[in-house]
Amino acid sequence: MTSHTKTSSQLRLMLALALSMTMGPLLAAELPGESSQAPLDKNSTARFEQMPKVWLSSPAFWMDDSHLIFSSSDANANWHLGDLPKIVILDTATRKIEPTNYVGYLYCYSAKRMIVDAGSRAGKPIVLEGVFGQPLKEIAGHFRPKITGIDCATVALDDDVVTIALRPGDGKIRYSSGSDNVASESYDVEFLTDDGRRTGTAHANLRTLPGTNRFVFLPWSGEYAKEGAIGAQQSVGGSLVDPKSQTITPILAPEPLADLANANKGSADVLVTKPGPLWRFRTYRGRHEFQGLYLQTSANLLRLDNHDVWLSSDVSSDGCKLFYGRVAGDRFAPDPFKNRDNYDVVLLNVCKGGK
Repeated sequence: MTSHTKTSSQLRLMLALALSMTMGPLLAAELPGESSQAPLDKNSTARFEQMPKVWLSSPAFWMDDSHLIFSSSDANANWHLGDLPKIVILDTATRKIEPTNYVGYLYCYSAKRMIVDAGSRAGKPIVLEGVFGQPLKEIAGHFRPKITGIDCATVALDDDVVTIALRPGDGKIRYSSGSDNVASESYDVEFLTDDGRRTGTAHANLRTLPGTNRFVFLPWSGEYAKEGAIGAQQSVGGSLVDPKSQTITPILAPEPLADLANANKGSADVLVTKPGPLWRFRTYRGRHEFQGLYLQTSANLLRLDNHDVWLSSDVSSDGCKLFYGRVAGDRFAPDPFKNRDNYDVVLLNVCKGGK
């Protein structure tokens, strides 16, 4: 790095620091400074509700507007290290937790199908599937799904062609996952009808449809989201897929978070909410001043939470609510999760007025 470049970089950092400490929300072109914690937004209408202090052993999934289902070791009074957690239901209105008859790590839940990681047998994973309220059956082949589509439909990733079914009437999308596409980092995505007829094609960067993470339907917009992650030299976190206009729009990380990731200070994954992308930034050792949740709106990047966000839920069907466990301070401190005083569970509403 030349002296001139280094000086310009330092000036830019100092300017960003001054702005971030005085303005509250981080503007899209600002970079949180290394020596100062990025401020929480004081003008956000986001609302937090304290939930029971239960340990999350899996992500949580919304069953309806007020009930969540997830795995927790806390729900089993006789639990010992190595035992499978209990799958429980939380009523967010009454804040009561009820155990179900299922045990294991909840991998995916929908009204049509649930998938449970039930440990292993003779070195092979045991994966169960079925409909909630009925006995679950073991999936033949003993594999853990790498990706789930709509309603927890398993998508194969080991073939050269990947087909993801959308909701009935919205058709399907199909693309090649062959080595040529991986090498070029780009490919064409085909839009198909429900019965498989091609109706259009959209060009996409490979990373706009990451091979892992979530593929979800957004009821408030009628679109679909491939929710992925960013890291060093990777500023595309996923994509929005619109089967009506047959377009694919990348979800680009805001500059401050992309700059932090490129500087090897952490990585972030994204959830799509009604107000905009919500980024969970997890920092590397010694960088916890940047951790937390950031809401990306058309005008600002709002830091809503400065905790280390532990296992979280999907976004509620209204596009507003997220449920998660969190820990204050540095998650790399000695035994941070053994200190239950630093751990709590919250329900966050990111919509205006908390509605």
